[in-house]
Amino acid sequence: MVTANGITCSDFQELKCFFEIDTITAFAGNDTTLYTTAPLKLQARKPYYGNGIWQSANESLYFDDVNSPNSNVSNFLKGESTLTWKIQFSYCPTVSDNVLVYLNKSTNITGFSPNGDGINDVFRIRNAEQVPNNKLVVFDSRGKLVYSKDNFNNKGWDGISLEGKVLTSGTYYYVFSGDDITTISDYLVIKGAK
Repeated sequence: MVTANGITCSDFQELKCFFEIDTITAFAGNDTTLYTTAPLKLQARKPYYGNGIWQSANESLYFDDVNSPNSNVSNFLKGESTLTWKIQFSYCPTVSDNVLVYLNKSTNITGFSPNGDGINDVFRIRNAEQVPNNKLVVFDSRGKLVYSKDNFNNKGWDGISLEGKVLTSGTYYYVFSGDDITTISDYLVIKGAK
């Protein structure tokens, strides 16, 4: 109602307002394969609206913070685990996305005999070719680098040093690293070299 110069006017109009928010979506991250039992840092997308929570039917899993999109999770069992990132906002329906984590906890050999007999002649890291940007480095017992290979695969290493010489029998140490894995380091025994 408006009054001006002693005249009162009233007029009503209906005004409808619509507010649209972005569709709420969940992204739990990319599926991954682990080769060690070290904790995994999750890579979910933080919700623009609402709160997220991690859930899994695998009761053995431990989340550092179930509400963090980048929580560390540990205690995976061998095989596949499904982790669900659920987002709830106000009265909107809950949305979720799954990430599959496969633990391929395979034991690598810790010795080989590059003597040409066709049995255990090369050192292999199981599933090495599945680890992007991987690298294998081998050191002798004094810490000298004797072998290094980017994108190491399962053709293996035949015990030939960086200088092209056959390494002598003894204990060596290796480090295998790459994207999306926890670095593996262990000893390696070479016996019966040519």
